[in-house]
Amino acid sequence: MPGMKGYEIAEQIKSRADLRLIRLVATTGHGMPLDRPQTRLRGFDQHLLKPIHFEELATFLNSVQDQNDE
Repeated sequence: MPGMKGYEIAEQIKSRADLRLIRLVATTGHGMPLDRPQTRLRGFDQHLLKPIHFEELATFLNSVQDQNDE
């Protein structure tokens, strides 16, 4: 991503009250044990490794929809 890293964008989005409820999914090639907690700390709601398994993405999106329906 030119000019900004995903972590920086996530932090900016989550720092704004009007955008805080937006769900963020990190799609990354970084899959080391500490990478997942790092993405969570930076504001991402989900960490998906490339190549993306669409079943994982669908599961996450369905869980978000279920939360919104409650």
